Amino acid sequence: MNKLLKIFWAVSVMIALSAAVIPCALGKQRTFRGKVIDFHAKQPIEGAVVVACWHEARPAVGAESSRVKDVKETLTDRNGEWTIVGEEGKPYNPNPYWSFLTGSYYTKHPVFIIFKPAYEAYGQGVVSYYAYAYADKEESREGLLVYVTELEEHYRKKYREKEPLRDYFGTPFFPLKEPETRLRNLDIPFEYREDVSRLVPGKSFQFETYTVIGLKKLMTREERLRNLPGPVSGEGTLEKQKEFIRLLNEESANLGLRGRY
Repeated sequence: MNKLLKIFWAVSVMIALSAAVIPCALGKQRTFRGKVIDFHAKQPIEGAVVVACWHEARPAVGAESSRVKDVKETLTDRNGEWTIVGEEGKPYNPNPYWSFLTGSYYTKHPVFIIFKPAYEAYGQGVVSYYAYAYADKEESREGLLVYVTELEEHYRKKYREKEPLRDYFGTPFFPLKEPETRLRNLDIPFEYREDVSRLVPGKSFQFETYTVIGLKKLMTREERLRNLPGPVSGEGTLEKQKEFIRLLNEESANLGLRGRY
């Protein structure tokens, strides 16, 4: 009887481990897509590199330990469009206690870098403009989430000084039908009033749906030096960023620097 009980518990543990590990290994795949444009000219940018990086993480004492899981890259086409297929990832650990006990990892949402010589680099901080499609089936609401950095900085500074208790959080939201079609055609707002309705997009994130990124052209050498990004570092990652490294070396040469990679 004891032998049968041991076998039962061993099988139960194996099933539990499989239930936790298999979903991590076979994460849901998604096609990430979007368009890159010159923010001022409102024209597509061809030949910009888009790099997607996935990190996997697990709880550690007092923090979270993470490491690079995978990197993929692509170039924008003549319409400024791009697609990358990869794991959807999660915004947070779905099973933190189990993950802590077993040391198992979960895959986070991918992070993105977008780069073209002489333009500001997305992923280096604040970008001039982004807009992405938003849909909430439960509330029958769809439209665009739009962020224009210069307008937002002015808006938030104004209300911090005059009305410090004002609720200025959230992303400007524009109710629109067929938001992805509007995005593809750039039939979208690049300006908006300060009193535009705002939404805290808890159910979606950039690049989960079609996303337009507007990059500002940099005019001075100092600006370009400050915005020069670096590749994703990690074991075996540089081989997956050949186009990114090519463009980084091209920009370095344009700025009178020696090729760094």
